[in-house]
Amino acid sequence: MAASGGEDMRVGYQVGQVVQRDSIDHQQQWQNHLEQFRASRDAGFDIYCWAHHYLIDPFQHFQPWPVLARLAAEPGDMKLATSVLLLPLLNPVEVAEQVATLDHIAEGRFIPAAAAAESGGGR
Repeated sequence: MAASGGEDMRVGYQVGQVVQRDSIDHQQQWQNHLEQFRASRDAGFDIYCWAHHYLIDPFQHFQPWPVLARLAAEPGDMKLATSVLLLPLLNPVEVAEQVATLDHIAEGRFIPAAAAAESGGGR
């Protein structure tokens, strides 16, 4: 679909991956995420976005690097993205290495997104 400037429009999917702690087994939660990823890919979404959170009690949340690396192994050409990395809490050299590594694993399909801070009191 071409946008008004002649560029193609891309449609992404922001994952709602945070669940109440102890409400579901971690392995079942992961299997649900894989099913959700495959369904969005099969539905034709262009981008799959995974957020970055720390210490969001009473919720549980998987971290973006290993999740996106695992999803990169799934067939298809859907792009993978962070939405968003909390840069002030991360080592910049490690972030650069993780981004480069993940982009290679994903064969150029990775899109890093970052923020200076998270709203909502740092949660």
